[in-house]
Amino acid sequence: MKALVLLLSIATVTLAGCGHTEEPSPKTEVKAPKAEPREATPDSSPMAKAPSESADAIHERREREIQIARHREALRKNPQDVGTHDSLGWLLFKKGRYAEAIVEWRETIRLKPDHDSAHHSLAIVLTSQNKFDEAVAEYREAIRLKPDEPSYRSNFASLLSAGGLYSEAFAMIQEAIRMKPEDASFQARLGEVLSDRYRFNEAVVAVRKAVDLEPDHPVYKERLKRALKAQSRGNEVIAEKRQAIQLNPKNANAHMHLAVALMFQGKYDEALTESLVGIALEPDNPMHYNALAYALDYQGKFDEAVAQYRKMIELDPKNVGRYHALDRAYVNHGKLGMAIIAYREASWIDSGNAMLRMQIGLLLDTQGNPDKAVTEYRRVIALDPTYARAYNELGHFLLGKGMLDEAVTTYRKAAELEPGEPIGHDFLGEALQKQGKLAEAEKEFQIAEDLRRKARPEAP
Repeated sequence: MKALVLLLSIATVTLAGCGHTEEPSPKTEVKAPKAEPREATPDSSPMAKAPSESADAIHERREREIQIARHREALRKNPQDVGTHDSLGWLLFKKGRYAEAIVEWRETIRLKPDHDSAHHSLAIVLTSQNKFDEAVAEYREAIRLKPDEPSYRSNFASLLSAGGLYSEAFAMIQEAIRMKPEDASFQARLGEVLSDRYRFNEAVVAVRKAVDLEPDHPVYKERLKRALKAQSRGNEVIAEKRQAIQLNPKNANAHMHLAVALMFQGKYDEALTESLVGIALEPDNPMHYNALAYALDYQGKFDEAVAQYRKMIELDPKNVGRYHALDRAYVNHGKLGMAIIAYREASWIDSGNAMLRMQIGLLLDTQGNPDKAVTEYRRVIALDPTYARAYNELGHFLLGKGMLDEAVTTYRKAAELEPGEPIGHDFLGEALQKQGKLAEAEKEFQIAEDLRRKARPEAP
């Protein structure tokens, strides 16, 4: 399974910092988005206390189980029924049995390759399984088959934005809005995309439109509150930094933080000016070049931005954290080969950093070099035997090669390391199913379903 590395913007200066600078942690891996990247869920670990289900929830869950059994019986009698496969996929997805849902939607597509909604559904569930590039392919196919369906574009925009691919995400949601301007959910999605890019002023306008279209929608009202708060905080930071500069025009850090705050408000020309002032005052401070690079990148001047990232690294060559901003920029612009080179440079400095090796492996996988990626995954495990995702990625490779025993062993290790993560049980269940160990597979699928239900009891 190829998994695109999702390097979300690593801001070295944040609005919340109010003058505090933060280095990106070299030990922090940015994972692919889940199926619902916008919604936080409670702790799903086995130690977490799950809220008790209501009688209605229990009844609904049991009804769904009955429906699943009926669909399976119908397919036993007529395995070529496209509609039943598609419907079963949704029933399984709603129960949190994602691996089985994938099987049903793949079978739907095998039987009817131009089934656009099955491609769309498959994209959604693949996202939940961290199979980002496969999800992207399915979204593109769904849109190709039905280009006039705006909801496909809206959901795809969310995934692209979560992956840091902001330009395409913005274009995708804008097209959805053009097709159906009265849809409040599309305006709210536009607000999310703009917020991901720290364009809070524009995000407020978009979310306010969603609220105007559906004044009683509680989620949109809450999002508007958050957007207004971010906008207000940005204005406060700008005012604070301008005052600091008035008191001391040679305060280089104030110019740098003002530049970042201005960027978050979409005022890129002003941000560029403040970054240059900071460099003039402190030409040997790498953080100023980082701020300048961000400003240039936001303006679409990628090559100039890379030169500033390189200048930052030149001034502080042994700091692995300096490489992350450059890596993020390369990935966001689709230059995966250059990102791999930058990661390798960082790994030479910190040869024991498993996360760096993991990112190299994921990028190689995305490039279509699974054999080289596997070498990196094995290095990750050697460096950190508790790195669950490395076992899962290695398991995908082994499963694809038909090495079922090795795949099961590898997936089982990942599930043991992260017993509260449903995705690991999904992967193990899939491998056991291919081994023909259906009872064991069913046990793993049930564990995954139970974990998801505990995390989201409102959706049994």
